Amino acid sequence: MAKDRSKVMCIPIDYTKTGHVVMFCNGNGKVIRKPFSIKNSPQGLEYLIDQVMRSCRHHRIDMKHIFFGGEDCGTYADNFINTLHSENWLVAGGLEPCDVQKAIAASGAFGVDVSSGVESSPGIKDLYKVKKFIEKVKGMRNVQRSKDIS
Repeated sequence: MAKDRSKVMCIPIDYTKTGHVVMFCNGNGKVIRKPFSIKNSPQGLEYLIDQVMRSCRHHRIDMKHIFFGGEDCGTYADNFINTLHSENWLVAGGLEPCDVQKAIAASGAFGVDVSSGVESSPGIKDLYKVKKFIEKVKGMRNVQRSKDIS
């Protein structure tokens, strides 16, 4: 865990069908890279990762203190998000108890984030949904352990 919030990078993404708008902020909310557009393609993802690496070097941010976030989006962003997960980036947003296991299985993610996916209405957490989400994630951990043993 970063002891200094300025050494954390949050990368919010506004997903669209053909491209995405991205910006970089530190853990204090200070913009460290103004919004820019990237294509919804492997080349767009490659460009994004290059820009993340450059900004990390410039701001001396450890790669383990970076996370991507975005709203619940259509399937047009699934490949983009799954590729980020598969490269061990932490991607936040859009997960619910009903789809968290599928997301973990598809991406191999080492971590998940949840917020609106466990709400009964905007800003109101639903205890039942929170418990179900945790059960589903723990279930995936047990599946992974049994694969490691065999």
